[in-house]
Amino acid sequence: MTRKLLCTTAVAALVGTLVAQTGEAQRGSTPRIRVMGVSVERALENSGENQFAGFEGTEIKLVIERPTGGLIGIDENNSAITALRDDQGTNLLGNRVGMSGLWVSEVAPDGKRIRLSIKGGAPASGLRKITASGDFSIRTASKFDTFEQKNVSLKDKTEVKTGPIEWTITKVAKPDWGDAALQVTLMTKNDDGAVKQIRFLDENGNDLKATAAGASRMSFGTQSQVERYYQLPKAAQTATIAVEYWSDSRIERVPFNLTVSAGWEDGDRQ
Repeated sequence: MTRKLLCTTAVAALVGTLVAQTGEAQRGSTPRIRVMGVSVERALENSGENQFAGFEGTEIKLVIERPTGGLIGIDENNSAITALRDDQGTNLLGNRVGMSGLWVSEVAPDGKRIRLSIKGGAPASGLRKITASGDFSIRTASKFDTFEQKNVSLKDKTEVKTGPIEWTITKVAKPDWGDAALQVTLMTKNDDGAVKQIRFLDENGNDLKATAAGASRMSFGTQSQVERYYQLPKAAQTATIAVEYWSDSRIERVPFNLTVSAGWEDGDRQ
């Protein structure tokens, strides 16, 4: 008799339809949450590692949608995953090695979709369902203002004041990868949640076609620091930096309570 370990990576079957509503949402603009998939993975017994994938645990992939647009992000500090359990009673928020909870992966440029994941630990053998509940604090907006500073020297330690946020250029160099001629790092210690986009213009107001190359955020107690990276296709000594800010940004709380189907079993094979 040999021991069989059966692990399945399950595609989610949403039990019931989840529609999140807010009191201030207009007709036709209610955000909707949909389950896009779920995976469950665990390490082999006594091995301390998962030989089939990178991480042991549970991941439920979601998308928040609103056809009228206006979704600009999620306030992760004020969102909460209050429960994540399997039907065997396992608390999946409390048994994961590493970070659990909410992971935001993408906000669509047209503001109609936010992709995110809920992550937790590995469930128990014999499970059939996983439930999750909590609420998301979603940033929404529809109007924006533009502030710019002309003739900015693209060099380290240059201070940039555009509207409500002060920036510092902390690094200007050729990027380590890609074909861009220049990468500019903008740093701020202010909340940048209301930033719609940042553009670089030449002296005639023509767009230099800078592309956003990512961002990093760090918190130190009550203080935070944000760095945004922009790549320019051509080298430049100076530029006008134009920052678009959402002017009517607000938070909409969207509660959720969902159930997905997933499972694995341990068994014996003759």
